[in-house]
Amino acid sequence: MTPIETSTATIKMTRQEITTVINTLDFICTINLPIDNEFLKPYEKLKTDLMKIEKQLIDGEQQTRWNQYIL
Repeated sequence: MTPIETSTATIKMTRQEITTVINTLDFICTINLPIDNEFLKPYEKLKTDLMKIEKQLIDGEQQTRWNQYIL
């Protein structure tokens, strides 16, 4: 079996836009519909990844504020 190639894309989004997408994905993943759990896995993975990115953005904003406070 040959390995799957991985590609990378850069998408510019504000933290508020990321939060909106996370909330939408949360709704999609928790709505009570007769959908196979396998179908939802990519959405759950995307939500997890975006939550990590959101945390990094928040941490970066806090670090910037802290650096401005020190200077």
